[in-house]
Order: sequence, then structure tokens, then C-alpha cells
Amino acid sequence: MLSAVLFACISGWLTIFCLSVYCHRAAAHRAVVLHPVVSHVMRFWLWLTTGASTRAWVAVHRKHHALVDREGDPHSPVVYGLSNILFLGYFYYRREARVAATLEKYGRDCPDDWVERRVYVPLHMLGVCLVLAFDLFVFGPAAGAVAFVVQMLWEVIWAAGVINGLGHTVGYRNFETRDSSRNIVPFGVLISGEELHNNHHRYPRSAKFSTRWYEIDVGWWFLRALAAVGLARDLYVHDRPFEEHRIERAEHGLRTLVARWREKMTKLEQQTAGDLARRRVEMEKAFSAFRRRMERRISRYRDDARVRLEAVRDALLAELKHLTPMK
Repeated sequence: MLSAVLFACISGWLTIFCLSVYCHRAAAHRAVVLHPVVSHVMRFWLWLTTGASTRAWVAVHRKHHALVDREGDPHSPVVYGLSNILFLGYFYYRREARVAATLEKYGRDCPDDWVERRVYVPLHMLGVCLVLAFDLFVFGPAAGAVAFVVQMLWEVIWAAGVINGLGHTVGYRNFETRDSSRNIVPFGVLISGEELHNNHHRYPRSAKFSTRWYEIDVGWWFLRALAAVGLARDLYVHDRPFEEHRIERAEHGLRTLVARWREKMTKLEQQTAGDLARRRVEMEKAFSAFRRRMERRISRYRDDARVRLEAVRDALLAELKHLTPMK
């Protein structure tokens, strides 16, 4: 029994994880472009464990953002009450997902391929039945039934209840948004970063939900890992592409290196002539190491980013020509 429940909890966590990374960040908000293989693996898992349509989920969520905490918001605790959303949030979602006008207006740019039209939408309950059959076969009738119930309730409780309910009622706020969104806790692990709901409402298109150093977003960690191996691209952070943030940090790093070098040279020029002669070789070696550090920083980037950073490098080095090692 214990192994069945543990398996169900891990399965449920993966379901919320796929909802957060694929449906929420990639499909609904276009905060990242996932590799087609990654997208379909997650889409298949969500069909298997929830029977949910990507288009329906995206449409309901986009409408939530468009009318947040106002009349027309599909699942706002401000409109319907916390207890209703906390315990019946899934049914509010299902009700809105059947509205053709919502799907038409808010469900654009969602998967519409052969497998979506012929399998995932018309046979939406087949995946859930396969999960039930698997649980019963592997764990037996009693434990399998318990595992299946846990799996089915996991999304209902955490996604439709906790995120949509407590995420607009309980917690702290980093930003004064037009809605009642709140960060439930700063540790976005159990619900894959969705705990940072106020941050998300402040920057809806951001693939990164954390905004403070102490906040954790495991969904963002996963996306960074995917990007590192070429399985994700075009990540947005807060209000602009992540690459812009990286280039800005690189520019700041170059300027910091130059500032430190200038400080060293200023101290050197204050030394006596004898000290200067004695330390000249030492400082020239240090300058060579300094140049290598700058080049290593620049070499991490490609194309336009590298050209931009090389221009910054040349401009900064030009400012140092009057210093002793540059003569």
C-alpha cells in the first residue's frame, strides 16, 4: 500500500510539473519555446493522467488573467469564495472549459495536430482508464484503487484548489498588482514554482517565477537545464528575453573587472619609482590574466551578443591606455 501511495504522489507531482512547465509557461504565456519532443512528452503525460486538453487549459487560464478577480474570471476566490474554489475549483474549470466562446477567443496558437484531433480530445478518458488499469495490475485491487484516487485528486487539490484558491487569498506579496494574487510560500518545490503566484501575476510572460534571492522555482531550474542542452530556447525573464539579462550581467562583469584593474593601477602609480620598477613585471602578468578573464567571459556568447560584448571590451580597454601596463 505504501509503495502504491508513494508512486501516486510522484505521479501527481509530475502532472503538476508538466502543467507548470508545458501548459502554463510554454503554451499559455509563450515564456519559453520547448523542443517538440519535450512538449509532446509532457502533453502525452497530461493526457494520460488528467485527460485535459491543452487548448482548454490554456483558454481558461488566459481568461483568468484577462479578467482576474473580476466578474467573468473562471475561478476567482474573490468572486466565488475561497471554499468554493478550494474544494470545487476543478468543476469551475471544467464548466468554463466547455464554453465554446472561451476556447475560440483565448485558445489560439495551441496544438491542433492529428494526435490532438484524433486521440487526445475525442479519447480524453482513454488515458485515465489506462492509468487505472496500470494501477490495478501493478498494485492489486485495493492498493491500486487508492493509488488511482490519489493521482486523480492530486491535480484537483493542488492546481484547481490551492493555486487558484490560496494563491489569491493567503501568503505574501512582492508586488502591488491589480488583483489579489499572493505568493503562498517562497519555496516553489511542491507545486513546481506555482507557489509564487503574485510574482507570476506581476510578470505573466516570465518563465522564471522567483524574483527574490530566497525564492525557489524548480520549474525554472528545469528550463535552464533544458536550455543548456538545446531542448528549450527563447526564455523570457520578467519583462524581456533571458538573453538580454545574461548580456547585461556580462557587461556588468566586464565593467567590474576594469574597475578592479583601475583600482590596482591607481595604487601602483602611488608607489615610489623604485617600487614601480620592482612591481612592473608582476603587474604586467596580472594584466595578462585579467585580459584572459575578459576573453573567457565573452567566449560564452555567440553571434550578436559576442559582437556587443567585444565592443564593450574595446571601449573599456581604451580607457586604460594611460595606465602603466598599457604603455
